[in-house]
Amino acid sequence: MFNFVIIDDDGEIREMVEAVINQSFDSELQYLVKSFNKFSDYKEDESDKDAKTVFILDIELNDDYDGIEIASIIRRGKNQNHEIIFLTGFVDYAFNVLNYKINPIAFIKKDEKFRKLLEKALKEAVDKINLSSEGKRIVIKKATGDIELKENDIIYVVKNKGAKSLNIVTKLCNIETIETIENFSNRASKEFIKIDRSTIINYNSIQSVDPKKRILIMNNDEVFYIDDKIVKRVMELGN
Repeated sequence: MFNFVIIDDDGEIREMVEAVINQSFDSELQYLVKSFNKFSDYKEDESDKDAKTVFILDIELNDDYDGIEIASIIRRGKNQNHEIIFLTGFVDYAFNVLNYKINPIAFIKKDEKFRKLLEKALKEAVDKINLSSEGKRIVIKKATGDIELKENDIIYVVKNKGAKSLNIVTKLCNIETIETIENFSNRASKEFIKIDRSTIINYNSIQSVDPKKRILIMNNDEVFYIDDKIVKRVMELGN
């Protein structure tokens, strides 16, 4: 499910943007369009906090916040599922955006090319979010050759007894590798936590954690006992 959030104090522009959204996506994409004339109205709606969301923001808002300030707030959330499209009547604002490290999908002037450019930007934003939500990929070395896995599919990796190589436990199967635990750890994302000398778990594959009993239950129902240091690391990632 996608959310398209429009924040613009011009009602006609909001209607135009919504029309372009509806024309751009077929029935295969499930989405909601939410339209606001000021940021304070949007802040009362928390449902977009972790959702896949494309924000279409007018820079010159008649509000306490302008579009750049709103985008800066959105980016501070560091959500990989959020993308931003700016609308403006003045191209000069584009240079200001670079100083805020906002990285918008597009900067669209409200002129005769508006609809065409907006449609292109919307599709690019959706594609970028979908790619990001699949998660990072990692190349794994096997005796028969390299394979590529989605990190989100990995539950944990464990060092084989009496060997330096790793066994990778995924949602579908176990994979024997010729990887070392050090090599895997150096290349994997920060969501992979080394809980002891022979085991690395994927934070995103944790089903539940009991800090008092110091127990992790993974999505495949396997249980790991961890020390206080790892409990703290898990809780920090959770926050």
